[in-house]
Amino acid sequence: MFRDPERLPRSPIVAMLAFLTGVTIAAFSFAASNSNRASQPPEIPAQLGWYEVPNSKLQSVCPPNDFNHSNYSFASECSGIVRAWNSAIADTRRNRLIVWGGGHNDYAGNEVYAFGLATLQWKRLNDPSPVTPCEETSPDGKPNSRHTYGGLAYVADADRLFSFGGVLYCPHGIDTSATWMLGLENLDWTRMDPTKGGSPNDENHGAVSAYDPTTKLVYVYDRSSGFWSYDYRKNLYKRLNNQAPLDLHSNAVIDSGSALFLTFGDSQIWAVSIAEKGGHSAQNRSKAKGCEGLTGNASPGLAYDPVQDRVIGWPDFGPTIYIYDSHTNSCTTRTFTDGAPPDSAHTGSPRSSNGTFGRFQYFPAYGVFVLVSDSDTNVRSLRLTAQKVN
Repeated sequence: MFRDPERLPRSPIVAMLAFLTGVTIAAFSFAASNSNRASQPPEIPAQLGWYEVPNSKLQSVCPPNDFNHSNYSFASECSGIVRAWNSAIADTRRNRLIVWGGGHNDYAGNEVYAFGLATLQWKRLNDPSPVTPCEETSPDGKPNSRHTYGGLAYVADADRLFSFGGVLYCPHGIDTSATWMLGLENLDWTRMDPTKGGSPNDENHGAVSAYDPTTKLVYVYDRSSGFWSYDYRKNLYKRLNNQAPLDLHSNAVIDSGSALFLTFGDSQIWAVSIAEKGGHSAQNRSKAKGCEGLTGNASPGLAYDPVQDRVIGWPDFGPTIYIYDSHTNSCTTRTFTDGAPPDSAHTGSPRSSNGTFGRFQYFPAYGVFVLVSDSDTNVRSLRLTAQKVN
């Protein structure tokens, strides 16, 4: 008669072997599980609000002092990459924030940095050129270090960083009206020097720019010569208006849902239509309801959120973000205190700021904003909408 082997009596030795085998398998499974977890890259939490990314200070990957026998204090001075009125772009193809800047008497390095969302770590993408004060171009053909202000943009269809204007590394400062492009695949710099159509004038520095994915153009608002479009494929600027209402402390963003180029800062909001059949006159929207806390600060962080169809602004300080509705010309706010960022970089007294510019960006693939407020503070992410589950 058949009997279930599981119900047969076991000898003490057999029972002990079975028990030890089970313990070994369980221990191996537990160790393997822990090893897999340890090998996984860190992730941004799914909950809404701010998140402080551990061990994510840009300054940790700066070149050492006297790098390549330069006799320059790179590590000691590289806070100027952020603090000296500098910007960044969102490389949405590789999901990383690209930071570039320096200039004037703040920082001589022209190296490029990236914060990757896949690893939540900083990487220095290249090394600084030989230090060459007061020159547009370094001996190796790369652009000299400069204050970038709001002059950077990511040209997504060409996979390039666009840079216009700024103040070169030089003890007395030299304004520049040069246009440079950086290919992000090979990190190759090219000075464009458009020969047709003119170009913006950056003698007063502080120009702002933004890329529009619909027209595939970069739009530049210069403080002295007006509003321009730039076509990388044709290497051509085109002046769209000659109004110059901006002051020094502005930042720009494209509201794709409304086809608007918007600037915020110096207690002002300006809007220019970039629709195909729209006029390009600047519209003063400075009386926007509820936006005073955003516009009243210098060059605040701005990014368009396609999920909410709103412009999101961080006003250089604190846990509160502003949500701007172009249709109603008004702002609402949301405040998240946990993990909130420290003040944006400043060189004066507390509650003064050198601006955030493009160091606040949105990454659609992750559904989060990324903020670099200073070189010696951890990166912050911000989630405003629920994470999609695949």
